[in-house]
Amino acid sequence: IATRAHVAAKASQAQTALSHVADAYRAYLSRFGTTPAAGDIRENWAESLLAAKRSFDAGKAYEELEGATKKPDTKKLARLNAVASYQQAIEDPALGRLDRVVAWGGIRSLGRRFIQGTPSDPAVPGIKLSIARSYYETGDYETAAELFFGLARQFPTSNEGVAGANLCLDA
Repeated sequence: IATRAHVAAKASQAQTALSHVADAYRAYLSRFGTTPAAGDIRENWAESLLAAKRSFDAGKAYEELEGATKKPDTKKLARLNAVASYQQAIEDPALGRLDRVVAWGGIRSLGRRFIQGTPSDPAVPGIKLSIARSYYETGDYETAAELFFGLARQFPTSNEGVAGANLCLDA
């Protein structure tokens, strides 16, 4: 039933409906989280949270998916989507302090795992910038400056590298 509702909600792009679908998927997973279908449901759950603009919850769901799946492509995509979702969540000024800390931690840990697994992926400079920014935003300016500098040296002509160079001077 939730999957049918998900298809209908995706077609209409109704955030409220997508949010209800995400809650239905979560309820399913809390009861049947070890069934063979749980992997697909977990993926649908994360996707519906992101579509419902529940970025922080989507980050946590993608992080859970990354830990639960054994499929390398799903794991890679889950890491990337978790980092992006946490980044979106941090942009929300209403995000609580504890959730902000969790989001920064998710960006750091999942971002590093993404980089280790796929060092030549085009998303790496953006992830490195997000990791460095997480240290800057939490007041660890020394670590942030080192990471921004490393980003600027590794990717000097990219937008992320230029931003890293400028932020290195600020840190």
